[in-house]
Amino acid sequence: MGDKPVLFDAYLQEDLAQQSDEYKKEFYKEVYMLKIACKVMNFRKELGLTQREFAQKTGVAQSTIADIENGNVDPRLSTLVKLGVNTGFAPDISYTVNKKKLTFA
Repeated sequence: MGDKPVLFDAYLQEDLAQQSDEYKKEFYKEVYMLKIACKVMNFRKELGLTQREFAQKTGVAQSTIADIENGNVDPRLSTLVKLGVNTGFAPDISYTVNKKKLTFA
């Protein structure tokens, strides 16, 4: 039990360092997809809407919203735009390159 605790981020970076480039690409793809899922869910909840109400307001099927929020689908950009535009918000897409944020809005 004398083991020193390891922070998850440190463990993850150490583990990823041992993986192939293809594995790392797939891993980060999943991380980003889950971030999108969380952003969609948080956006809907901030609007105070159920998935059904959100679907009615946006014109996107409730099952599609559920799939996006559960990370079960790779959402199309047009669907994400529709979620924002039909609720009166502009979608914001950004990339971070060498710690510089590039935003397309």
